[in-house]
Order: sequence, then C-alpha cells, then structure tokens
Amino acid sequence: MFDSPVNVSAVKSHSTAISASPFPLLSSHFWAVWDPTTHSPEIIRKDTRIYWMPQCTMNTGNCVGSFFGENPGSGLAASRLLHVNDPIVDTKKGQGDPTLRLILEIWQLSVRSHGKPTPKDDDFIEVLNTYYFRNGKSEKSLAAWRLSGGSAIFFPAPRPSSNFVLLGWGVGHNSTSEACAAARLLGNYSHIIIPDSTGAVTVTTGTTVIASWPVAPAPVAPSYMLRKSKTLLPTYKRNVARAL
Repeated sequence: MFDSPVNVSAVKSHSTAISASPFPLLSSHFWAVWDPTTHSPEIIRKDTRIYWMPQCTMNTGNCVGSFFGENPGSGLAASRLLHVNDPIVDTKKGQGDPTLRLILEIWQLSVRSHGKPTPKDDDFIEVLNTYYFRNGKSEKSLAAWRLSGGSAIFFPAPRPSSNFVLLGWGVGHNSTSEACAAARLLGNYSHIIIPDSTGAVTVTTGTTVIASWPVAPAPVAPSYMLRKSKTLLPTYKRNVARAL
C-alpha cells in the first residue's frame, strides 16, 4: 500500500492493493493515484479508474475494460493536496472530467441498451495514457514528459482482465512515438475498439493494430466528439456502447 506520494520512477506495474486517502472525501465514480513531487512542477496522474458505482475509497475492484487516451487531462484531485489516491474533480461540473464522464455514460448505455451483464459495484474501466503528465491541453506537457524520461517513468499495459481496449488518443497524436509505444502494448488483446472522427467504430485485434501501424482508422479523442454534441456525438456514443 502507498502511505506517501509515490516515487513512480520505480513503479512499472499496477498495485494490487491501494490504501484509502488520508482525507475525508466524497464518494465518486472517478479515482486516481497522484504524484506531484517526483517531476515537479509536472503532476503525474496514474491508475485512473472509472468505477461502475461511486466508491468511498479506491477499492481494488476488478478491471473489466481499458480506455487509452492521450494524457490525463484537466481533472484535479478532490483534496487539492494530491496525496496518493484522490477522487478526480472538475472545477466547473463536479466529479471527474468531461472525458471520464462520457466514458461512464457510454458504459452505462452499453449495459442498459445492449444487454451487457450488470457490473459489480466496484468493477471499473481503467484509463491509460500515452503519457502521464496532467494537462488539459493536447501535447502541452509532451516535451516535458520526453525530457523527464518518457515511458521509463510509468507506462503499463492494459490489465489482463480487460474485456476490451477502447482507443481514443486523438487523430493528431496518432503518429507520435508515444502512440506507437501504446499500440505495441496491445498484442495480447483480442477486442480493440477504434472509433474514427465520423463516429464509426472498427473492432479488431491487438496484433492487427501492431501490424498495421499507424493505427487505422486514427482513433478519435472523446474530447473532439464532445465538441460535436449536436452532430457526431450521439452516433459515437451509440456505436462505442454497442462495441464494448
């Protein structure tokens, strides 16, 4: 268990047991492990989880799927003190951030409308990234990540229990070395979901993704779809929910 901020330079795999935050915090669907010190002023956000039901602590749970995005985005630690594991909050709209809330909504739609089994309360979708410095802007912290050591800092593969891997690191980021390294982690997974910029979805295998690099179609970022709320977003949600 982690009792103090984690030295992620020594961590290459997921922890199997995670201590509760030392601060009284709200229950939340959205949790992560935070490290504000190892590469300060950059903040590392890792082991991000979207739980099926709100949790009062970061329970071990069971990972049922993985989402692979570009970077951790703009969400903040709920306690603002960034001590190990905290819920993720959005200063404008509460829990999580727009991408995390969209993934949860799609997961709920998949269960409600497409006959998927109802998850256990502490089942979760893990959120992986091509780099782990928190920033709300695409590639804004990418140069700092590379200068600090890149994937040597922290770069886990999807958990073996994942039933699917949803790609969403963005069309513009698709040809980067970070996205290439992420794609190479997918060889053991047979259900890779790739939404494109029209909302259409391709389902393929990890070996096919590796063999056909760069990923085609280029996986659209959820943030792009959120900007198309009146046009492409409904199609994206429906197609991804069906594919989960």
